[in-house]
Amino acid sequence: MIVIRLIVENVYPLYGCNNINNMKKLISITILSLLSLFFGFSTATAQRIGFLIPNELLADDDEKAAQEWFENNAATLDGKILRPHDIININPSKTKVIWVNIDRVGLKKGSLPFDWDTISALSNYVKAGGNLYLTKEAAQIVSMIGRIESKYAPNIYGNGIGGNNPDTWGINGVIGSLYDHTCHAIYAGLRTGTFNYGHTVYPMIGDGIKEDHNCMWDFNCKSYALTETPDKVYDFETKTISSVLGTWQHVTDFACAGLIEFLPTGEYKGSVLVNGIGAYEFQQNKTNNLYQDNIWKLTYNSLSYLRDKDAAFPDEKDIHLSLDGTDNNITWKGVHPIEYVSAAIGEGLRTDGYSSYGIATTDMSGVKTKAVSFSIWCAIETYPIMNINEAENTPTYTTIAGDLDRTAKKGFSFQLSSQGDWRFVCYVGGWETILKSDSKLPTYTWNHLVATIDRNARKLILYHNGKQVAQRTINNDFTPGNGDIYIGKSRDELKAGPFNLNVFNGIIDDIDIYNKVLTHAEMDVKNDTPSFPVAATRFAKDQFRPIYHGMPAANWTNETHGLTYYNGKYHVFFQKNANGPYMAHLHWGHLTSKNLTDWTEERIAVAPGENYDLKGCWSGALMLVNGKPNIIYTGVDNARARIIQAEPVDEDLAEWNKKGVIIDGCPQGLSDDFRDPFYFEANGEKYIVVGAAKNGVGACTLHRLVNGTWSNDGKIFFQGTNTTMSGTFWEMPTVTRMGNKWLFTATPLNTGGGVRTLYWTGNINVDGTFSPDSPTPHQLELEGSSHDGYGLLSPSIMQKDGRTILMGIVPDKLRSEDNYDMGWAHTYSFPREVTLSADGMLMQKPYDVAVAGLRIGASVNKPAFQLNGTASLTPVSGRAFMVNATFSAAHAAFGIQFLDGAKVVVDPNDNSVTVNVAAMARRSNDNGTYNGVYRGFLPVNIRNTDVKLNIFFDHSILDVFVNDSYAFSVRLFPTDDAADGVSLFSDGMTTVRNVQASVIDNKGTTGVRLTSMRIPNGCKAVYNLQGEQMGNDMGNGRSLPHGLYIQNGKKRIVR
Repeated sequence: MIVIRLIVENVYPLYGCNNINNMKKLISITILSLLSLFFGFSTATAQRIGFLIPNELLADDDEKAAQEWFENNAATLDGKILRPHDIININPSKTKVIWVNIDRVGLKKGSLPFDWDTISALSNYVKAGGNLYLTKEAAQIVSMIGRIESKYAPNIYGNGIGGNNPDTWGINGVIGSLYDHTCHAIYAGLRTGTFNYGHTVYPMIGDGIKEDHNCMWDFNCKSYALTETPDKVYDFETKTISSVLGTWQHVTDFACAGLIEFLPTGEYKGSVLVNGIGAYEFQQNKTNNLYQDNIWKLTYNSLSYLRDKDAAFPDEKDIHLSLDGTDNNITWKGVHPIEYVSAAIGEGLRTDGYSSYGIATTDMSGVKTKAVSFSIWCAIETYPIMNINEAENTPTYTTIAGDLDRTAKKGFSFQLSSQGDWRFVCYVGGWETILKSDSKLPTYTWNHLVATIDRNARKLILYHNGKQVAQRTINNDFTPGNGDIYIGKSRDELKAGPFNLNVFNGIIDDIDIYNKVLTHAEMDVKNDTPSFPVAATRFAKDQFRPIYHGMPAANWTNETHGLTYYNGKYHVFFQKNANGPYMAHLHWGHLTSKNLTDWTEERIAVAPGENYDLKGCWSGALMLVNGKPNIIYTGVDNARARIIQAEPVDEDLAEWNKKGVIIDGCPQGLSDDFRDPFYFEANGEKYIVVGAAKNGVGACTLHRLVNGTWSNDGKIFFQGTNTTMSGTFWEMPTVTRMGNKWLFTATPLNTGGGVRTLYWTGNINVDGTFSPDSPTPHQLELEGSSHDGYGLLSPSIMQKDGRTILMGIVPDKLRSEDNYDMGWAHTYSFPREVTLSADGMLMQKPYDVAVAGLRIGASVNKPAFQLNGTASLTPVSGRAFMVNATFSAAHAAFGIQFLDGAKVVVDPNDNSVTVNVAAMARRSNDNGTYNGVYRGFLPVNIRNTDVKLNIFFDHSILDVFVNDSYAFSVRLFPTDDAADGVSLFSDGMTTVRNVQASVIDNKGTTGVRLTSMRIPNGCKAVYNLQGEQMGNDMGNGRSLPHGLYIQNGKKRIVR
């Protein structure tokens, strides 16, 4: 610039005084060309920029200098001088920016040389999307046009003559040492220096006369009432929807903010950039300003920045996906019909966590590349699996929503990891750009995720529920993708067997792409807690899914644990994978019931997330602490297991707080396997036993609470005698006092009969160890009916009102492909009440509270009769029923037959009880083991005695009770939809003492706070008002009962 000045000063004399002005214009063009090379100014024609001057003559040399600079650069800026009458109804799509510069000595605060018609016109201009650049005393206009409340108007004002000052004045782009805006587009190419200020500043004027005309904000002023949470700048920006870009050069706190952009709002669609800093002086009172080039450059940058901002004019195209069934451009993938449930805004998509996702075909051609915002709503039940074998220390991500295409190097994506890490990924200038939050994305919360790209400000910002969580600098435009927006899954395939590991589990609501930079005010927050219902359509045609046996609303369950009665409800916790019907990344699920037959699934109680349980929160139990249930569970990382405690936050046991490790791993001298703690009290002491192995044989360690700390010295509570009988490891131990005896159960692995649950009775010694009455265990299920993982396993036991109740998992033993198609795996047994006989045998019968809780439909009740052949129990039929019959056993086999080919046979000749489904059309789950014939043997002779037989059948599970003493459970999967009959039979003459039978009408497990579901339009399937599918087509309606139905979104009446 010094060279340019020398040229000007040496050329002037050649033309004489009369030609000086013409010469200045000629040289200005030359200077502009040099500036284009030196500063990188664009000379391309753009939308117009206006310079507004009052109707009166400009009154100050600074105002004149600014106008002259503008006129000299009009060609590059496509600039035009405007008078007040020119801005009435001015079109902001043609004139993108209006610069107003008022810089006068002695001008009183609030007294600007414009009438209210002009101020009103400026207000309408900004509301319509126009941008203002207000400099010096014109900064007051921002409150006069109503863009901010008057209480937030500038409160530092200087209008004096000034004086000579040797210092260098400028602008500090770091606000309060917290907000660094030095990469903002307005500062690009400016010279910098420190000038004894201790930090870098942008110098504006050097040694000489300074008028010191200021119009700024002191955020420390009490009248603003700004809070320190997190700081005053943030509070001001939030309340005024602004971005504070600069302060007076020497200020490092919040005292002199003078360069602020007031961002677009719902009412004011344009931006207002205010520069009221005194150092911004166009004409330093005829003094040579060493930093005049910075004045020019800052002005050019500011005007260009505003000109290039993309405001929302009618010709621009936003993209909106409501995900409520009204979008016709979404292709749905997955096993189950598309599901819509209550969401943040109306309804949203409910994914199943392992198969379902959508692909929306959109037109991205109208998306802006310089100013664009991406917005989605989502609620997470659990994080995606991603890796089935181990917890990920280095996260990998799946897509919540986006069209990111790494091959084409285009698009965007909101992404989530298996540990809850989340980020926004997009392509900027063809380069992958990642912006990651430092915080986890919370579950059971409505999450509003927003990413804004502001090319002019050189910013990519990530927001969560209206709060900025990350920011980075960008130097190029956004590169839009091809418009195939993946919803709930990334473009890539990631599978274990048939299951997708990278499917989102939860609800995804509105997806929006805006052709502007969203502001804080436009980022909504929802404070209500989302629920995660499973729409009735998912299992409407499922003939295998139980309706009165406990199980989660969908996907995988394993062992029950922590069965208890608290605060008026039964609670059962269980091993849960909410992401699919397979075992991985286990959580503690939670069911509640008033009667153990009507079930409601509550929110997940304990989820992986700490260093000690990253791989899973495995089984455990409850223990009472000051009268309240506390959870103890097995926390597993990739190396070892520990015992963890969690305490309830509320009386409903809905939310839990982890207290941390209480037993830090397996004691020395034992195998690495160490899991499934169980709590009991004896002899005035508190104990925990944990499943383990010693010298290759199943065992339990014993831990005693001493002065608030649990011992971990390797003491053995009890150990089996050999692997054939007791297995190599004991899972799910329980210890229960029953009268003057103690019941100990465990589920050993690798016994001679495979996996099955065993029990011993005995005594607890003074030191807390167990002495069995006999070293030989008994089988929980009727002898012979359970081995190799069939039947009831790993029971959870509780006591209420002096009675002992037991229930456990009954695995389905199906192929993974079957579970994939069904969308669920496993269920629990019908609750059993257990007692000890005089000889220490466990007696089992149906728990009467559960029986009373069954909703009875069609029933039959017959008194004594003679039976030789079959006797129908019509009207009892179908897939959910119970039968209670008492037979007088003689020589003939007798029992109950149902469906077509299924029998429960009692044979007095060998005291056997057999479930035989070999002849039934079924989905086989026992080839090579039972082959459809489950035979157990009663330990007593039954000939010439009365035999009481209770069975409970529920779609795919059968519970059998004999004489209120012996029990076993079997899984069977009938495939003949037409087979539904129930009858008694006898192979010879047998007396039936009595029989009662009933259809069961319970509705099955409901999800958390079940909400209404939506039937997709264009669907011919017929649904009742509860959302249950009644058929594939309405037809003439003759096959349907009289009533009201829904088809294709419309009501249909069958008369």
